[in-house]
Amino acid sequence: DGQDDGWTAPLGIWTVEGGAYHGSARGAGASREEFAVTTVDHFQDLVYETTITIHPRAIPTINLGPIFRVQAAPEAPAGIGRTFYGFALDATPPDVRTPQFTGFTKQVDGRPQPLTVVRSSSVALEGGREYAVRVEATSGTLRGFVDGALVQEVVDAAPLGPGRVGLRIQTEEAPGAGTFG
Repeated sequence: DGQDDGWTAPLGIWTVEGGAYHGSARGAGASREEFAVTTVDHFQDLVYETTITIHPRAIPTINLGPIFRVQAAPEAPAGIGRTFYGFALDATPPDVRTPQFTGFTKQVDGRPQPLTVVRSSSVALEGGREYAVRVEATSGTLRGFVDGALVQEVVDAAPLGPGRVGLRIQTEEAPGAGTFG
């Protein structure tokens, strides 16, 4: 909607400009993870659509995308926990990391958890281009699309409960930035 009413950014630098949400991971030389999430925490089954532009200066190592079913954790910054699903677009060039990964992740208390991959295909991403991203989450079945093409479908035998939705940027050894429309 071009505004950040109803959002909080406990980690990172987030601004609204030109009707889009811009996020930056600024710390060069170390792995950084930045979040912005809604203040509403009842999202369970959902369809989440956004556009994502990976800023060219953010390359070489960055992944970013929507996060959902983000669980509350009173002891964490702004009550945002490290338990969530994410759909990450990996813009790392193939000569830096092969293969590129675009697909779902699940974290519980900050630790990666397994998901059963039903269907998966690769997508080559480049900086400076806008991508249409769609996530469908129904119980433990998650589907992720990039520019209308199904990129990954996974099943989680122990699906997360309702939570917040948000955006995430993760970068290694370089400042990273992305625009979410």
